Amino acid sequence: MTPSSLAQLRRRLRVYLAATLAVAIAVPIVLFVLADSTRRHDRLDASVQGAASDTLATIGEDDNHPGRIDTTTYQNTPRRRGGPLTAVIDSHAQPVVADSNLPPATRRLALRRAAAGNEAAVPVRLYGGPGRLVALPVEGANSTIGAALGYQRTNTISDQVRTTALLAAGAALAGWLLLAGLGALLIGRAVRPASDTLAREQAFLADAAHELRTPWAIVRGRAEQALREGPRPEDARLIADTAAVAGTTLADMLELAGLDAGQQLRELEPLRFDALVATCAAEREQAATAADVVLSVDAPEPVVVTGDERLLARAVFNLIDNAIRYGAAGGRVELAVAASEGRAQLAVIDYGPGIAPGQRERIFDRFHRGSTAAAAGSGLGLPIVRAVAQAHGGTVTLEAPLAGETGARFLLRLPLARGRGAPVEAPGDQGKADAP
Repeated sequence: MTPSSLAQLRRRLRVYLAATLAVAIAVPIVLFVLADSTRRHDRLDASVQGAASDTLATIGEDDNHPGRIDTTTYQNTPRRRGGPLTAVIDSHAQPVVADSNLPPATRRLALRRAAAGNEAAVPVRLYGGPGRLVALPVEGANSTIGAALGYQRTNTISDQVRTTALLAAGAALAGWLLLAGLGALLIGRAVRPASDTLAREQAFLADAAHELRTPWAIVRGRAEQALREGPRPEDARLIADTAAVAGTTLADMLELAGLDAGQQLRELEPLRFDALVATCAAEREQAATAADVVLSVDAPEPVVVTGDERLLARAVFNLIDNAIRYGAAGGRVELAVAASEGRAQLAVIDYGPGIAPGQRERIFDRFHRGSTAAAAGSGLGLPIVRAVAQAHGGTVTLEAPLAGETGARFLLRLPLARGRGAPVEAPGDQGKADAP
């Protein structure tokens, strides 16, 4: 998978999530608005039905004038303010009494429905807008002599439903934006491990191509020269030395790649860090003597940490090698192990020329090498130390030299072991630490 395809996958997942959330939120909102509209109209219909029934109860056929409607009681009955309007029409759809004027077409429709016995509310056109109407028949001695009407405009309900819809849509949009943003963030976090792995793989390949180009050119050049002029011992030695350097660089790159991926911590167990440092120093005694450097260890008391012995030994070896390489000939390298504030501390001090101010921020960068003539390492030693420290929950820093110190002072800090229990054997009791 390439970075572009990974980015495309991330975009597709975000689009699919946004679309799914939109549907999941929109459908309930639409159903809610429809249900709210139905509920409001049902309530209005019940109110209009009640008004028509109350009107019918206050009218009847005039005893003195058969076929005519007596509205005396109706007119003397007070109306409820804010409620549905009422009216009474005769058998010719003409208004007898009415709270407001009704369109002729609406009166004719009401009379037909009353005569047919259809008492359900019906949408009609009123003066001022749409409305709902219920018509109940007024029965005379021999026939239907008119209708009692209850009606009300629906403008208010439409406005209320519209307001509810707008509020629900606003809340839905806000919820969608929030959930879509949160989902996009979670998708980014879910894809990040794959992105980081891909970035590490590409960085590893780029670093390998860059760092192995020079050794490969040397080996190829000397091999071609040997084919033309015949083999010479110095060519064989140079090829062997170059291959060894390339092998060391490649091993360091693989170690660092594994640490970056979090795959190198095998067995975490309590171990004597002070004894581990002493063992590593003993392993490097011969190299220090060859460089005319005196190597000393100060570990006055046991210091126990929990960690991977091989990786911690690798970090200590790298710090010692760095100090020997950059320390001044005829000088010394001091290793001091102590416990302070819940952490084990290893100070590695050399008395060389020190580190230039312009390089202090870059010494833990990969493939950064010092500017001195002794800078012949792979440029991965200190980055490996930092990766090992971080894998164990610790740190490594370049400290300012103390009084009387002239070179570099590195400080490796690791968490102390919790609950030591039984005595911990020193690494030297079981065998020497594995030197890289």
